[in-house]
Amino acid sequence: LVVIIYFISIFTFGFSWRGGDELNLIKKGGNYGWPTISYGREYFSHLPVSKSTHEDGMEQPKHYWIPSIAPSGLAIYQGNALAKWQGDLLLGSLKFGQLLRIKQQTHSKTLNQHVVVDNGIFGRIRSVYVRDGDIYFLTDEAEGALIKLSKLDKPS
Repeated sequence: LVVIIYFISIFTFGFSWRGGDELNLIKKGGNYGWPTISYGREYFSHLPVSKSTHEDGMEQPKHYWIPSIAPSGLAIYQGNALAKWQGDLLLGSLKFGQLLRIKQQTHSKTLNQHVVVDNGIFGRIRSVYVRDGDIYFLTDEAEGALIKLSKLDKPS
């Protein structure tokens, strides 16, 4: 469980089985349903983990992934270098070696996901951090690294 507090919003992510990894926006008194509701499937039988994906009185995830991405490292972009990213979530993927940018559409509950780093070019992304507008992430490969992403200024 990873918890990120941004102003008055609390975000968490969680793993599920064979699909159903979740991003949740925590609400006071909310019931997130595990294991009563889930989008995941058993590893060996591929049967649903739960009888349903929805149930009255239980919150739906803000976003879920099928197939599972094995989420890791959650951060919220704060900085001036990438002003259009302000408040967007940044999430690593262990399974696909991706760094994802998750943006909530204005006046909508819809989230758009954009891949910032793809195809495991740096390996599995373990942790994500933002400082002074730069994005840092750690990989957990045998030759793991700390990677810094910065906005490049156009030459004059």
